[in-house]
Amino acid sequence: MERCKSFFMSCIKKDYSPFLKRCFSYSWLIALILIAFIKPESFAHMPFPFPLIDTVLLFLKIISIPVVFILYILQKKPSKIILSILSFLVLLFIMTAIYRGDFRTFLTMYLPILAICMLVELLLNFALERMMRVFTFVLVLWTMVNLLTVIIFPQGIYEAVYKENYFLGFRTLQINILFPAIGFSMLYEQLKYGKLRWLTVIILTSSIITFTLTKSTASLVSSIILLAILLVIYNKPSFTRFFNFASASCVNALLFVALVIFRVHEHLLFLVQSILHKDISLNGRTNVWDGFLYYIQKSPLFGYGLEYKETTVEKVSQWTGGLFTLNHAHNQYLNILYQTGIVGLIIFALILFLAGRRLMKYRKSPYSILLTGVLFSFMVSMQTDVYEYAVLFYAMLVIAYHLPKLMSFQKQKGQISNRPAKPLPENKNYIQIGYSCILKLICNKE
Repeated sequence: MERCKSFFMSCIKKDYSPFLKRCFSYSWLIALILIAFIKPESFAHMPFPFPLIDTVLLFLKIISIPVVFILYILQKKPSKIILSILSFLVLLFIMTAIYRGDFRTFLTMYLPILAICMLVELLLNFALERMMRVFTFVLVLWTMVNLLTVIIFPQGIYEAVYKENYFLGFRTLQINILFPAIGFSMLYEQLKYGKLRWLTVIILTSSIITFTLTKSTASLVSSIILLAILLVIYNKPSFTRFFNFASASCVNALLFVALVIFRVHEHLLFLVQSILHKDISLNGRTNVWDGFLYYIQKSPLFGYGLEYKETTVEKVSQWTGGLFTLNHAHNQYLNILYQTGIVGLIIFALILFLAGRRLMKYRKSPYSILLTGVLFSFMVSMQTDVYEYAVLFYAMLVIAYHLPKLMSFQKQKGQISNRPAKPLPENKNYIQIGYSCILKLICNKE
């Protein structure tokens, strides 16, 4: 008994940092794990050998999740943001169990969120530059391949529930990869060069072209917001007194109240119909919101957990006329309320607060400006859609929480990052050139 106790204590006291550094010293291994977590949806629907590749990546994902959990435990320093994400998922699991809901969705779509966040935190501690390089390379590659499929196969490359499916899946869900691709490419260029260069322009332009060609309205609006932030705030850090994570979060909250509660879009028919090409119900979304709001009032504190698709569709059918075939609320925040109630929404707000506090503390840092822009644009798009598998959105929140690590790493390279981002003529030219190209494309399309 004493031997077991002494062995256990020695394991607890042992420093595993050298071992963890060796684990993450291989770029190919990091890339393989990342690809397993963000494997393109198209692999499961394309001809051989893609279904085989999809199966292999799924198997690798199943193995990676417990391995990442074990490595994170060896780190022995759980952060507040990881504990908050864990608390949110525990609540979701409990409510799913109480209502005998869809555990398969929890295991395949929500548990990986915790794993990827733990992985990112480990990499920030032991392989920061390698992580930024590998993540950027994979995400940029996925973005460009997806754009090619959109251009070559405008009607989609396969048919599942809907026809408009491309390399990264359905047209409105491509943002799960494209926005993180923009975010990581910007952070990587800022980390390596101390300024934004052509990679940011290429990825942002490619994403806007993709959203335009696939008519993904919410994603297109969000990407234009991000472009405006880059054009104005990044080159004028003094504007952060007006635009920062706190003000952006307030705007996002007001937007939720205005759209979901007060339905202000019903008084803006010209904007909704002529510019956004939606009907007065935002293509049926308001009917869906009414149904979910009704059931939220019946279980406001803890929600209903993850339900099977048939259960949710049947519940809201009296509001949608049976036309609704999805198991989410078409609004990320309403969906959180429905699944985990007010308690879950508070925990989600805590996650945003922990990340936002760091972004506010260093709000004039270029890293803070870039992350705030990407996160805010992503959250705006969540007003009309639900991104259940937005693993990299949470990963960027973890990066925001560990913002000082990015700045201290750049200082070690002999650069100064904890200063206001200077108006860089070169940066400004790059982004303006990209902006003019986008305008020409949109004008030509019209």
